[in-house]
Amino acid sequence: MVNRVQKFIFGLLAIILMIGVVSNIINPFSVFTIFGSFFLIWLGYSLKTRIDGWSRRQVNIYVLSLLLLMLMGQLLVLKHLPMTVYHDPFRVYIQAEYLTRHSGSWGLTTYFWRYPNNATLAIVLSWFIKLGQVVGLTTTGVLHGLSLVSYDGLIVSLLMMAKKWSSRMSHQIFLVTFLAVLPLSYSYFIQVFYSDTPVILCLAWIMFIVLQWPIFSMNSRRIAGAILPFLVMIGQIIKPNLIVFLIAMILYAGWIFWTQRAHFKQIVLMPLILVVIGFGLSIPSKQVILNSQDYQANERYELPPTSWIYMGLNQKHNGSYASSDVHSALKLTDKEARNEYFKSAIPARLKTYTPFSYLVHVVGKIGTLLSSAKLPQAYVGGHTNAPKWYQEHQAVIQHGEAILQQTLWLTLYLVVLGRVISSFKNVWDGNQVRIRQSMLAALVILGYSAFHGLIWETEARYGLILIPVLIMLLWISEAPTLEWQSKLRSSGKLNGRLITLCVLAGLGLMGLSIGTQGFEQKKVVTVAQRSQLSEQYGAPVKEMPAHTTLKQKMPVKAKITNLTVQIPSDSQVEGELINLKNQEHQRLVKLDKENGSFLVNTEALSAGDYQILLKNTTNEGQPVWIVELPAYNLAPDSIRGTQDTSLIYTFYDQQPVFIF
Repeated sequence: MVNRVQKFIFGLLAIILMIGVVSNIINPFSVFTIFGSFFLIWLGYSLKTRIDGWSRRQVNIYVLSLLLLMLMGQLLVLKHLPMTVYHDPFRVYIQAEYLTRHSGSWGLTTYFWRYPNNATLAIVLSWFIKLGQVVGLTTTGVLHGLSLVSYDGLIVSLLMMAKKWSSRMSHQIFLVTFLAVLPLSYSYFIQVFYSDTPVILCLAWIMFIVLQWPIFSMNSRRIAGAILPFLVMIGQIIKPNLIVFLIAMILYAGWIFWTQRAHFKQIVLMPLILVVIGFGLSIPSKQVILNSQDYQANERYELPPTSWIYMGLNQKHNGSYASSDVHSALKLTDKEARNEYFKSAIPARLKTYTPFSYLVHVVGKIGTLLSSAKLPQAYVGGHTNAPKWYQEHQAVIQHGEAILQQTLWLTLYLVVLGRVISSFKNVWDGNQVRIRQSMLAALVILGYSAFHGLIWETEARYGLILIPVLIMLLWISEAPTLEWQSKLRSSGKLNGRLITLCVLAGLGLMGLSIGTQGFEQKKVVTVAQRSQLSEQYGAPVKEMPAHTTLKQKMPVKAKITNLTVQIPSDSQVEGELINLKNQEHQRLVKLDKENGSFLVNTEALSAGDYQILLKNTTNEGQPVWIVELPAYNLAPDSIRGTQDTSLIYTFYDQQPVFIF
């Protein structure tokens, strides 16, 4: 019976991983992704035995060298390829900075009344900004520092865990290489400081402490016992869906009680108690943090948890965030009225499914959760500035970045899937330690997949929390080398045939891709400043006095096919784009769209240094959107005569990109 349950759990896990594999093959489909993933797997198996023979000194030199190169690359990206951050993270940034100057003030927008969970993050971030101001750091410096510390700290933590859990040198080498070439390491994870990276770091250490608890010494248990509830509390405060881990932990404890009752107390009782304490402490701690800045909920704007369940059932949006659902809910008077509405709306939406269509919907949502191609562009709206060569080839670079991200994600899921299938076959030859450790990892992965597949809305960013769990599963579930793996590593003839076959297959598929897809024109953002508080949250407008002008410069190093400058829908300001070299003026015309009103260009322009000019030629003040965040690099140049301010603008270019 025990063996059957084990195989059932790991069988479900294999199905989830298969969904991840398929999602990263078809979303979007790329020949290079398939070819690249199988090549990396072949290369890894070919080099694994040789790398395992390295000395500890050789491994340390390789790891430290690659970490230093990665850090240098990250710093260069932050300096020369700054991104414009928008949506939720920017609203957190601007509120955090605002709290450092206006303690207890929450009336800037309605955003934190609609989504109170982020109010806690804004308050905590304001503490770091204040601390940064003491030591002379700007808001930008604080945010970049937090991103680097949390993400690079995660990498160092995983390397320490790999060294502790596995004697194989290849585990550390492959891990640091994987993360050093991962596009996310130079984009979202360091360009955007938000809740994801801190909670991933917390979960990694929570998992490590729980799994290591049975072999900790008494002193280590005292230290770990103090740290564990603190990590759980911080993680839950930052991102409430960490509650999924509590459910997984309870199921894990039940599993241990059933299968290893004699060792239940030694293995899991105290960690379970400490985890429960951590979740319990998060409730009053969160309230203390909110009270420290006089935050008060406003049910006129707040959405109940059922709204995310309702969005998760939206077939049109594939279970992802649906602004149409949110706007419909906000038409109701308050949180209680919305909750009453969703009590009948959720069953009604469920009735639109057949059992088969609902299964397809759930699988699609899990596929979204485990996908990766769009992750490097999460919460960023383009570069505020970039070198000429980068802007001119941005379509190719972004496409290559997405393909590399997708290839590495697919490789990770394939390797973990192969390990789970091998383990499923022999259940680790009865190795109780491996079974126990892998069971917790499996329950966490299944828990998050079920939560976002069956209950909540989903997006690829939510799946990032599974990174340390998947990596840990590779270390702790390693089964004895199978015959085919041994042959793959040792047989030069087989290796030669395999690589030849892969190369020929890859060339054939690429040739087919050239014939069927080839080049296409892609609209890319070359330069932008899109950080804003958003009109939907009641962002305050600035009044532009009668017969005045606003001017802002920006370097555009690629040709301009489209330009948009966002303005309030009722504004009567006029706009021009001025080439500062030859003083040519192009009039901008107003265009009303579903997502707002814009001043746009009427013809394409060449690269150059430009200035956006807004003019109020009327006899009364006109509303304009002006973003302001002190000590934060919104754009290369602020609006003339001001500091740390900017208009909301986007420059586009149509560039050819080869689809492969």
